[in-house]
Amino acid sequence: AFKGHSDECNNDLFQTFTLHQQKYTPCPVGRKIRRNVVLKVTCTVRKIAAQCCSKIKQALAVLRDSDFAEKCRLVSNIEFWSEKAKYIEHLSDDDIKRIATQIALSIGLIQGKEIFTKKNIVELFAEVKEIIYRGDKKREQESLEGLLSVKNKMMSYLNRIKNVSSGELCLIYTDDESSGEVNHFEEQSGGMVIDVRSERCVMYGLDRMGNDEKWKEWREDWPWKEDKKRQNEMYKDLQRENVFYVFQVEGTGDKVELVVSKMNRFVEKSEEEWNKVNEGEVYKGLDYERYFHIFEKKEGSLGLVGLRLRLTLELVDREEVRSYCTHNKLTCFI
Repeated sequence: AFKGHSDECNNDLFQTFTLHQQKYTPCPVGRKIRRNVVLKVTCTVRKIAAQCCSKIKQALAVLRDSDFAEKCRLVSNIEFWSEKAKYIEHLSDDDIKRIATQIALSIGLIQGKEIFTKKNIVELFAEVKEIIYRGDKKREQESLEGLLSVKNKMMSYLNRIKNVSSGELCLIYTDDESSGEVNHFEEQSGGMVIDVRSERCVMYGLDRMGNDEKWKEWREDWPWKEDKKRQNEMYKDLQRENVFYVFQVEGTGDKVELVVSKMNRFVEKSEEEWNKVNEGEVYKGLDYERYFHIFEKKEGSLGLVGLRLRLTLELVDREEVRSYCTHNKLTCFI
């Protein structure tokens, strides 16, 4: 069974530690950390697609591909109660419960809520109660139509999401001109890069940069709004087209490769920024295990403007960025 990524495990343990008798106390987790909504939701969509469509020949090419938008289209067409029930006839009751659970947890994060228990799920999504508690009616029409309803709700939040794929990497973004209801998946869709094969986030720079009033109101309700305020204060004048990300991925053999991306695409090897990074020795020695690196292009030069901690997903303050630049002999634009 899927136990969650490090941010999910951390917060789950912190929140539920006292609900069970413990051999060791106190709780080893000191606080909650910021959740990676994009990683959670993309993994949920991929798992639903893999579980429900693995027996469908026409879907196999989509399952093998790293294109998230295609998987969204696949999951959007899944039916749980109709002549198309072939999607779940091979699944166990536990499989269906896991699907319902992951959808509920994902919707919660999209809406800015963390869900930790079965009781929490049922309070918010009564239509999947029979499935979550393995009731006698868990496979009857009403329950499966309830599961379809929550699945469709999750997918409705993703209809403005775009992605670009490069091998196993999937870059997820949202255009700033998107209209309608905003959500926390879109908030983090500022060019986050997911390694599809390993199901981990390899680059998380800035959140989506929108300036209209609905975004301002939504940010005030963000559970980790202090980190949001830090971005607004530090990068309010930063232009999206001048933002560059640099990160490390596994190459062939024991080698690692440096990848350069923007908030809406990967930078090609023929472009100036890619060559600057991959030919410059200074970029190869940066601490990619500890930080996500955010650069700005100004007058032909790339300068570091931000660092985000990989462990807690929080932006670091200006002084730490400046100190890091001095230590690593990087140009600093902050």
